[in-house]
Amino acid sequence: MINQLSYLGQEMDDVHLVWLPQVNKYLQFKEPAWKVFVRLAEDMDHDTIARLISSVYGLGRSEAKEFVEDIATNISETLNYTETSGTSELLPLKTESIHTYRVKQYRVGEKFVAIRFPNGYLFNSVHPFLQHLESDEKTEANSKFVFIQEHERFGLLHNDKLVYTGNESMHLIGQFYQHLLSDIHNVAPDNWMTVCHASAVTDGKNTLMVTGPSGTGKSTITGLLAAHGLSFVADDFVAIDAANYAAYPFPTALSVKKGSVELLSNWFNTLPGKDVHTKLRVDKEIRLLPMFTDNEFYQRIYPVKFLIFLVYREGAAFQADKLSASESLKLFFEQSWVSSNPQIIRHFMRWYSNLSCYHLTYSNYQEAIGFFLKLMKEHI
Repeated sequence: MINQLSYLGQEMDDVHLVWLPQVNKYLQFKEPAWKVFVRLAEDMDHDTIARLISSVYGLGRSEAKEFVEDIATNISETLNYTETSGTSELLPLKTESIHTYRVKQYRVGEKFVAIRFPNGYLFNSVHPFLQHLESDEKTEANSKFVFIQEHERFGLLHNDKLVYTGNESMHLIGQFYQHLLSDIHNVAPDNWMTVCHASAVTDGKNTLMVTGPSGTGKSTITGLLAAHGLSFVADDFVAIDAANYAAYPFPTALSVKKGSVELLSNWFNTLPGKDVHTKLRVDKEIRLLPMFTDNEFYQRIYPVKFLIFLVYREGAAFQADKLSASESLKLFFEQSWVSSNPQIIRHFMRWYSNLSCYHLTYSNYQEAIGFFLKLMKEHI
């Protein structure tokens, strides 16, 4: 039995999206599975549900019972799911773990951010992306961050408050970015609705977010769209708030992999002279291209209208398929973190059900850029 299961639900197309607050996980149900789920959540016994399903949908009694049992098992397995990487507990770190390798100060708009790094590894994981913002002005920092490493465990202090401990460096960097973005834009960390491994550009009215696994060309597409008249919002890390359903400008430099340097150099002629990095969280050569020049840009926010799932496949014919919200959710969750706050979850469901989502397979960048520009133009 599933005892009085609490959940939030949102109908999307012909699918019911269900969020389970106990584990911050989502399930999707079509009819008649949705009716079964609702009755299981009410703690109705399986035999009674099977009789109802059998009567309404003309299923055999044993087939209906098996159908109910399968859904109950799916729910139970989801409720028993536990993360195997990282940790959400803020485990104590020894004060002697706070070492200083380098301290850097950065200017972001009108704000100053000071960061203390304990070793070269963490310094090289963060500083190159922010190097263009480095400042030697003798000004008191508005925000202070201290990275910590104790053997295989990492920590992060934000204005003297411990905000992360865990054993995953990527989770550590994600927490740092999230808190940095909060400071830049005066948004409480708890008010972010979702954070996505994505890039974003805008025409000032509509904002387009591009996501997908590493190697799909997100950053290259972003740079090309910026070269074709759209404004850069963020690369690799897009945070969207619950109040405005908007992406917020993030000042890290655009990551350009070796294979895209020649292509992007046609528009950004300083790119070939940029330093080459080989250990920036990926085992590839990367050049970093700063994209922000206007401090006023930090004062604006950009509601996200379009979500594109990229697939780069060498030699593939161009194909763009419009997805329903329910079809695209699984792809989105593979690249994103979503808040576990029930009130914010309601906003997320409402926002996502109104997104225009596309799955795009390409090998030719010109065809992809043409599609994006047409899409934006049609919705001005």
